[in-house]
Amino acid sequence: MRSRLIIHAGFAKCGNASIRFSLFQNFWKLQKHNVFVFDKNLTIARTPEDLVGTSIWSVERARKKTENLTQRLAEEMAAVSRRKADHVAILSAENLANPGMAELFAGVDSQFEVCVIFYVRPQLQWIPSAWKQWGLKTGVLLRDFISQCIEARRPPFRAGIQSWVYRKASTRLKVRLEIPASTFRFFMSSRKTHIFLPTFMTTA
Repeated sequence: MRSRLIIHAGFAKCGNASIRFSLFQNFWKLQKHNVFVFDKNLTIARTPEDLVGTSIWSVERARKKTENLTQRLAEEMAAVSRRKADHVAILSAENLANPGMAELFAGVDSQFEVCVIFYVRPQLQWIPSAWKQWGLKTGVLLRDFISQCIEARRPPFRAGIQSWVYRKASTRLKVRLEIPASTFRFFMSSRKTHIFLPTFMTTA
């Protein structure tokens, strides 16, 4: 049986801190079930403390150098497979949906059974959250920030997902909506609210 690799590829402002905390908090429980996690240096974490920090900077450096990460991940997972025959590894980095990131994993689906997962939020949640983090600090008014996002089609969920669809045809892709129950009811009933997803993409 091939090793399994789960790639949490994005998006920014879509629960990434909560995901990292959950992996940290449940580290030993995951280890017990042969689930391993890549740390900020893209090596398999040995302790929960290894998960402090984020791997976004390591993958960004790899993108700038056009480094193929498949072999790097394979070497790490090979060391684990010598001890654990049936195992899963998780790589979580919110910027893996950015342009040029999918190309870093050329050949990955020939070595592992791969599943790429994206978490998305509706614009009515994402835009105000992004404005508080980026726009407010620079003095941009919320209404202007909203206009900029609509014009630029931000958040770029569709483009980010499609970059993996086109590059990794044999890889399973999952899109999960991060929506509280109250917002979900409004979201589903509003014809004016859209998430820019490919028409052929389903959620799971």
